Amino acid sequence: MKTHRLITLNIAFKFLICTCICMSIMSCKTSSTISTQDPRETAIQMVIDDCLKKCVLWGTNKARLYIQQKGDVLMISVTPYNECPNKFLYDWLQRDLNKITKASPTRYVVKNGKLFYWNDPDVPLSEDVIKMLIKYKLVFMGDPEDYYFIICDIKYKTYYFCLTDLSQKKVTRSWSFEDCLQCP
Repeated sequence: MKTHRLITLNIAFKFLICTCICMSIMSCKTSSTISTQDPRETAIQMVIDDCLKKCVLWGTNKARLYIQQKGDVLMISVTPYNECPNKFLYDWLQRDLNKITKASPTRYVVKNGKLFYWNDPDVPLSEDVIKMLIKYKLVFMGDPEDYYFIICDIKYKTYYFCLTDLSQKKVTRSWSFEDCLQCP
């Protein structure tokens, strides 16, 4: 009976240790605000994973996603920060806090130390997003009149997904629905 208890305790201890290790590995790799129940969310996750796998970020640790939907087609464009190094103005972020906005990013994912951020028209700007933008040095804290925006000729990598079947996708360098795929 004593041996049986020791074996049971040993198995429970190993299970607890494995669970702790797995949870710590997952929490180090990803800080996510994505739910994969929605095809839009799954497509966003697929783009992030593809960017990390294929080194699309060209030497930077942050990228902006521009997301647009037309019918069943979802377009997600990726812009690495070093291609267009504009920052968000702190005063404007504070003005938009807790509001639905089209200009400020309202969601983000940190995966493998890389920040991906985008605007979700259904989600208000939160303090958490502002803190993450500050952490990744994407916020200009000075007087807005002292900041000059850079007009960039950005090279996009654009993903088109058919929301009814995410296996149907197309990746291009353009940024236009004319180049997108046709959903059945």
